[in-house]
Amino acid sequence: MIWFFISLTILFGLFRYLFLRLNTKIWNYFSDGPYGDASTYFFLIQFFRTSSCGFSDPRCLISKDSVLVPSLYMKIIGKLLGDRILFNNSWMPNLFIHIISVACFLSFLYLNISVNTEVLVSIILLFLVQPDNIGLDKHRIQYSVLQPRYFGLVVNSFLWLTYIHYGITVESFALICFLLIVSINTSIFCRQSSLFSILLVSLVSFDGYLFLTLPLAILISIVLFPKEFLPSVIPQLKYSFQYFLNYYKPRPSNNVFVHLIKNVIARPVFESYPYFTSFLVLFISGFFIWSATDFTSNEYFIFKRLFTVYFALAVIFMMTGIRKFAFLGECWRYFSFATYFSSSVYLPILIFNLSVSYKTKIVFVLLLIITSIVLAVLISKDLFENKNKYLISLLKVVPQDLKNAVWYSVPYRASTLAVALGYGEKTFEYQYGNHSKEIHEMYFSEYPFLKWDKQFLEENKVSHILVEKEYLHRAYEKSGFSIVGLDLVSENQHFSVYRYH
Repeated sequence: MIWFFISLTILFGLFRYLFLRLNTKIWNYFSDGPYGDASTYFFLIQFFRTSSCGFSDPRCLISKDSVLVPSLYMKIIGKLLGDRILFNNSWMPNLFIHIISVACFLSFLYLNISVNTEVLVSIILLFLVQPDNIGLDKHRIQYSVLQPRYFGLVVNSFLWLTYIHYGITVESFALICFLLIVSINTSIFCRQSSLFSILLVSLVSFDGYLFLTLPLAILISIVLFPKEFLPSVIPQLKYSFQYFLNYYKPRPSNNVFVHLIKNVIARPVFESYPYFTSFLVLFISGFFIWSATDFTSNEYFIFKRLFTVYFALAVIFMMTGIRKFAFLGECWRYFSFATYFSSSVYLPILIFNLSVSYKTKIVFVLLLIITSIVLAVLISKDLFENKNKYLISLLKVVPQDLKNAVWYSVPYRASTLAVALGYGEKTFEYQYGNHSKEIHEMYFSEYPFLKWDKQFLEENKVSHILVEKEYLHRAYEKSGFSIVGLDLVSENQHFSVYRYH
């Protein structure tokens, strides 16, 4: 049996690679290097390869504060892989993490789950075809590119799988603490996801030992990362407050009803449908808890913890689904970050425990698999175009001229990748973690458009302007940006480079 699971791990890894490689649209997206958020992480990985939190990145013009963000993923990836590999194969780090996560998942099944062949096959297939694995839209593509989201998803989901199956024992307590330490030092959302889910599950279940993992993980993080953990908490709170004030204002609608809905419900609520299986787990496990007769069995306690965790996640989902609380992160991501493993494991077990005919159970599982595939296909149509090839071809025209460039760009982050690739010395980028209100008032007319005035440009010694043409009209409306008087260096269908005197 163990060789079966080893072979399955290899097949899963091969399937993942071929899934990315043979999908022309996806592979073209990867072939042009890290794009969007991934390009920013590429920039940050370069910083963390030689520096650490508490220091400033001299390539960033926005503020002279220190870089203060959770950096565990970036430090690990930066030490293991060089810039050339990361740019040409930005899919590679998270593919390795996927293979390791599959090995852990299958090891868990081998050691803990004693079920018949039908249930085991259902678990494996539901895991394989869930939207977070085969749905590659503008959101879930982030799990395959160069950034820590997938790493955080795996760590948090394994944490909750451990708690659901084992509860709190000496061994599980130690493992949960370890995973929690990794999570809260990986990314801002990982930290939020861990904090809220641990707090609420502990409260709902009256589990003081689970709650204890949180302060213990924080104390250990303070000791292990003294220059990063606590110093990054205050900027994170400021960043959340800034989002709360500025970034979730709904656009007005002529339809009064639609406008009312927009003012109350955050947009991510309507993007949560791929996680319908989480609600199925919640309802079916709740039914088993309500109808249970044996309150001493191990199965009862597992289902009880399963219901408690999913109930807490549903509460968090509803809270963050309210626009006013959307600054805490997209509501659907709380399900994604916590249920990646557990839904695939326990939904088939719950279904095959229902008091219905065997044929009905098989049909139910097949419908779930088909629905997951259909949803993945539908959401995968919504994927941004990777415009790196247009940007890089433009920058290559005058590489020597741009080597020491100081960039102003529209929108402000368009030139981050240019500097990361050596086309420029500085750009208007944050010292990461320091997204304060004062900095926004100093540099931005309206996010993501920088102020546009002569004194502002000359004080920062701007030499070149990079414009992503798609945003040119909005930049004119928001900041009064104008290309009048600028010397055109080069342009293509998506970007323009100007020299500023």
